[in-house]
Amino acid sequence: MMTAPDPERRISIWSVPERWRRLFFAIFSLQTAGIIGLAVWHEVFAVTGDSWAETVFAISSRAGPAIGVITAESVVLTEVYYVVIFGVIFGGIVERYQNRIKQAADEAAAKADAEGAARGEAVGEARGVVQEYEKWAAWNRRRLEAEANGLPFDEPPPPPPREETGNGG
Repeated sequence: MMTAPDPERRISIWSVPERWRRLFFAIFSLQTAGIIGLAVWHEVFAVTGDSWAETVFAISSRAGPAIGVITAESVVLTEVYYVVIFGVIFGGIVERYQNRIKQAADEAAAKADAEGAARGEAVGEARGVVQEYEKWAAWNRRRLEAEANGLPFDEPPPPPPREETGNGG
């Protein structure tokens, strides 16, 4: 069973994260091509009169020792690129995006709280009105029953329902 590669896994003694392997090899290849190009230029144009074999040997002897330095430098440049691009630039973008999301969520929560409070007040007022009218309906039912049975009815009516004026009372 194959598992997905871990992007944090290191792939060499140079400790290059696997997700940065392509960048490392691109930097390494560019630097290697550059140093070999300089060695070729030097041997072909600056040193003349050598045989073909001597020229190839001179190029490899000049460029060969630089490969270790190029490798180490490529690792450093890869890490610097990672830190600059993803640590500074991308990190700032992500932080701004996260702040916008948090602000939108806070605004939505505040709006929902306000709507919920208004709904709760409306439901409470409606229940209160229903209870007041139920008291009147029950009183009126008792009054009509007493009248239908020819009984005296001296129960005072409940207080009149409140009128909502919109100014607190």
